[in-house]
Amino acid sequence: MKRCRQLPARCGWVVLAIAPVAAWAQGWAAESSAQARLQTDNNPGLAAPGTARSAESLLQWLGRASLQRRTEAAETEAEAALTLGRRWADGVSNADDNAQGRFSLRQRLQGERHSAGGSLTWRREQPLQAAEPSAAEAALGRNAQTVQTVQEAALDWACAWHERLRSELGWSQGRTRYAGVDTPAVAAAPGYRLNGLSLAGRWEWDERSTLSLSLGHTVQALQGPAAPRTAIDSLRLGLSHAVSERLSFSLSVAQSRTEQQATRFGLACPLPVQFCQAGIVAPVPTQEAVRLQRREGQYSAGGRWLWSPQLGFSATASRALTPGPAGVDREDRGSFSAEYTASEAWRSALVLAHSSTQAALPGAGAGLGRARLQSLALDSSWRLGEPWTLTLQAQWRRFDGATPGSGARSQAFSISLQYLRSTVLGLP
Repeated sequence: MKRCRQLPARCGWVVLAIAPVAAWAQGWAAESSAQARLQTDNNPGLAAPGTARSAESLLQWLGRASLQRRTEAAETEAEAALTLGRRWADGVSNADDNAQGRFSLRQRLQGERHSAGGSLTWRREQPLQAAEPSAAEAALGRNAQTVQTVQEAALDWACAWHERLRSELGWSQGRTRYAGVDTPAVAAAPGYRLNGLSLAGRWEWDERSTLSLSLGHTVQALQGPAAPRTAIDSLRLGLSHAVSERLSFSLSVAQSRTEQQATRFGLACPLPVQFCQAGIVAPVPTQEAVRLQRREGQYSAGGRWLWSPQLGFSATASRALTPGPAGVDREDRGSFSAEYTASEAWRSALVLAHSSTQAALPGAGAGLGRARLQSLALDSSWRLGEPWTLTLQAQWRRFDGATPGSGARSQAFSISLQYLRSTVLGLP
């Protein structure tokens, strides 16, 4: 934990070290943005009826800075983001301050036929404030003090064997930690490690159609005494097709095998059971290695339709096995969005999303149970001037937990003002 707390400070020193060097380097570009955001929410923690709940106001300052350099042979990018917030709850005199952040480094080398890249990412956030929270994250984030810290590293190599044939090999490793968790299924193992390996091939059938085939192997190890270890092997086949300039879709299906190794604890009588029933001999604790295995299908489908130059629609639906805070979850997602661009300065969007999660291996006894999260968001943004953008957003959410009476609803409204600036630091 001490190393985790020192990481943001080290990342800050890296940014300060890179900035002076970049000022004299050629081909570097810098981009910075600052945003002030005010939000009010009548049930921010999605508290169930009959439990303690209160509306709150949130004032946030979001800052982001990035350095980029692109040449014919390499691409380099460093990005840092910081979010500072202050909450005021109704009926509470003291304000609650919190900080979240993200830091990433990306490097890519490009050859005539081959390319290789790597990335390092660190982020600290609250589950309910993630970009697209799942139902499992919503169940975990009902405690306002819950924070997750994620560290990720990834490497990939790609080769263009032909103008239409391409293959990719990827490796990733990550670690997720949780703090301030009051969910028993997660508090017993507050974090997990994740390792992944993938091999994929893509074939451009023609100018409009692309076929893909991929193999994946993912291992999740929960942290904690006798925590289970789960492996997922999958084979996926995909197709993407552009029917016209206005209509396109993608579809993929996969077959996966999930295997979990865990330890089951219990009590057993060392003598015939009658001795324990009579109270002559006390039962002794036992442990048994358990292996669970299951095969099932996954899918992903999406489409986009451009009704007119100003109006576009998109829809997605998927079922996937995803690592969750209490083990591997089976997650079903669906979304529908409509975007209207009235002019270069005004844009509006409507997004309807649904997420449902449950443990992929219910017999393991882990998991947060079945949970559902639905949300409806409406936002509009105006470009006030070259660097300034004003955004208004309204969001409605509904959560249904695994136990009866755990459902909740919330409405949130926010207004934000963003300043974006790009600068070229050297000659290309």
